[in-house]
Amino acid sequence: MSLSKSCNRLIPAVTAVLMCVAVSFAQIEQGSLKLSGFVSMESGQLVKYKVNSMDFLHQWVQKNKIGINFISDINERLGVYVTTGGIISYNTIPSSAIGRPDDFANSTFVGLFIDRAEMVLRLGPDPEEGLLDIGIGIWNEKYNHEAKNLGEYLFRSGAYPGYIYQSGFDECFYNLAGIHINNQLFGVWHNELFLTSELYLTPFCDFSIGYVTDISLAKKVINFGAGAQLFRLFSVDEEQTTPQALIGDPSIELFTQPNFYRDSIGVDGLGLPIYDTIYYTFAGTKVMARAMLDPKPLFGLDIFGAEDLKIYFEAAILGLKNYPNSPLEHRSIPVGKWINKFGFDTLLQKMPIMMGFNFPAFKILDLVSLQLEYYGKKYVNAVPLPCGSRKGKYYPVSTIPYNPGGGSVYDSLYEQGGAVNWKWSVYVQKTIFDNFSITAQAARDHLLNTVRGLSMLEVDREEALVQNKHWYWMIKFSGNF
Repeated sequence: MSLSKSCNRLIPAVTAVLMCVAVSFAQIEQGSLKLSGFVSMESGQLVKYKVNSMDFLHQWVQKNKIGINFISDINERLGVYVTTGGIISYNTIPSSAIGRPDDFANSTFVGLFIDRAEMVLRLGPDPEEGLLDIGIGIWNEKYNHEAKNLGEYLFRSGAYPGYIYQSGFDECFYNLAGIHINNQLFGVWHNELFLTSELYLTPFCDFSIGYVTDISLAKKVINFGAGAQLFRLFSVDEEQTTPQALIGDPSIELFTQPNFYRDSIGVDGLGLPIYDTIYYTFAGTKVMARAMLDPKPLFGLDIFGAEDLKIYFEAAILGLKNYPNSPLEHRSIPVGKWINKFGFDTLLQKMPIMMGFNFPAFKILDLVSLQLEYYGKKYVNAVPLPCGSRKGKYYPVSTIPYNPGGGSVYDSLYEQGGAVNWKWSVYVQKTIFDNFSITAQAARDHLLNTVRGLSMLEVDREEALVQNKHWYWMIKFSGNF
């Protein structure tokens, strides 16, 4: 990794730490600074998984983490919240899969992270009621309490074709940066409005507007939620958000990785078809709905834990706009692959659906949950890669969302549909002495392989678990202080 790239990653974390220290010294004499933290170690095994087109067995995974929470109430209406720390992890891609030396592929990665660096202004009549709070900075957004692995689709996803991004084990949330406004009414109705800038997925820095709401009814037996996001509504570089290929330029691989499709709009005077060129875009509108049923208050029994017997679901539509398929006969370019074989106009192909149930653990365990997901897309789930430039213009070096699938050997499995479109996750948690917890999970989900310190261009952008025989298990020990 270059020095400049290292600095770019370290500067935000160091800035947050310095802000913590400055606030600490400013507030410690007033006694308003609160410090807390956590440590964790997670270990497990990718029992069977893939990198590119090759299957691998029994890859050990380990991550160690420490975090410190700084909370400083400057006054009753203004607070500063920072969570930062360090992480030690190991690469999950074997060296043989990327042609790198063993000592590099298996090396230790040490880095800093920021989960939260936020200032919150409480504007309601009573600051404790949360009638109107405004936050600015970075924070972990989690709107679905029941989702422990699958779900949380609204913010950790993209469109055309839809993809779902999963950062790691026991991290079922997404880190947002920007401004959000919180509103709590009557203790049962929560609303949140967002203006956010993209931190992690290319193209970077585009601004989105989002809204989520949820309401609890019948003594919190039922909870409904919904949301929408105008994804990448404000582009900081339109040539990155909606890049246009350099048609006819033989110096790039345009023909195998186009970002457009041909749509017939009529015929000319000779009876030959006239085609309109329509460009794909990373921008789109996503919507989400969810619900939860907790029957325990109806029973009036004290034998169940707080999370037992909950039934819940979440569904999203990743892109409301329809893009028709673009078969070969609609193309004026005689070489290359299909531009878009299936199209993005079938609802189930754009709609991940998660269903879950928490088994009764009778207070012996905190939680035992089973989550299932059906996502009927016809392409392997993959995250976008950066776009490159040539002669002052931009073209896609990624095949997402241009020519989805990119020739993956696994696309045929998704084209057939059926079991390959299902994901599953079993999640178990137990807290001991209030400060120590054990969390375990076995799953076939949207886990991505990573090689720390390498550009994503050099690693597999597709998820690691694409066949029914692919799965992993993990266990984490964590403590709070």
